[in-house]
Amino acid sequence: MLCFICGTESLDHDTAYGGRDVGCPKCGRHIISGNLIAAMAGGYAPDVEEARAVLNRMRDRSEVPILSTADIQLHRLPN
Repeated sequence: MLCFICGTESLDHDTAYGGRDVGCPKCGRHIISGNLIAAMAGGYAPDVEEARAVLNRMRDRSEVPILSTADIQLHRLPN
């Protein structure tokens, strides 16, 4: 599977509520929420650097890094 954030080949598995637990060599281990996955499937993309910064802040607070649409701005991809 490819990392939802940067597109690097990653390991991942399902989580509760439609999310994915991702092990990316570039973005690190994180959970991506089902609502963010759905938004990305609908033609939106996160800013890679912004998403990594949010994940790093979460790691600094010893939290399980869970990324959702509430955490980052999404940008509409051109059709």
